Amino acid sequence: CSSSLKHLHHTIPLMKALKRRNYHTVALCWTANELWLCRNASYFIKQEGLIADDLERYISNVDIIKPYIYLLKLWKLVKAKYSYLTGRNKLTYKGVNLAILLWPSIKFFIFSVLPQRFRFYKASEIYLMIHSPLAVRPWTSILPEGKIFLSHLKNRNSNALVFANWAFAYNIKNPYNTKIEGRDLELAHGLRHKAYLKRHGIPEESIVIVGKESQDTISHFKNN
Repeated sequence: CSSSLKHLHHTIPLMKALKRRNYHTVALCWTANELWLCRNASYFIKQEGLIADDLERYISNVDIIKPYIYLLKLWKLVKAKYSYLTGRNKLTYKGVNLAILLWPSIKFFIFSVLPQRFRFYKASEIYLMIHSPLAVRPWTSILPEGKIFLSHLKNRNSNALVFANWAFAYNIKNPYNTKIEGRDLELAHGLRHKAYLKRHGIPEESIVIVGKESQDTISHFKNN
C-alpha cells in the first residue's frame, strides 16, 4: 500500500471488513520513495487500530548500497551510447532531438527508480521467506510493486489465494492490462465491473460482487 489517500481510503475499509470476519490482516507498506512524508501509509493504518508492516525493514545496509555497483556499470554502457542515440535521425521529430530531451529521464530512471526496484525485490523476497500468507491482495497488477511480489509467490509455489479488489473499476479499455491472469478471485464493484471481468476471460464462479464502501454515501445522497 502506498501513502496516497485514494489508496488508503480503499485499503483501510477492506482491512476492517476482513477483520470483522475474524481474519488477521496485515498491510505491507513500501514507502521508501516517500521519505518526505512525516506520516506515511503505515502510520495512518496503525491509527485505525490495524496492523501494518514496513517492507523497508527487511533489507540490509548491503542491499541499500549493492544496486549502485551494478548501476554504475550500466550507466557506463548507456553513456557510451549517448553520441549514437543523439546522432540518429529517427530519434528526431520536427527538429527536436528526442534523445537529448529524454536523456535526463533516462538518467533519473537508472539512478533513482532501478535502485528502489532492486530493494523492493529483496525486501519482498525476504518477507516471503519468513511469512506464509494464506491470501494476498496485490496493490497493483500493472506496476512493479504488484508484479514483483506475485512473482515471488509463484517462485515459492505458494498456495496463497490471490484476490483482487481494486479501488477503481476499469470498465474502459486499458492498454496496460489487456490480459487478466494470476488471480484466483475477483471482487467486483457491481454488474458492469463483473461484465468487464467476464469479457477478459474471468470465469463467473471466480467473481463476487461486493460493492464499494467509499461509494455507499452516494445512495444516501440520492435518497435524501
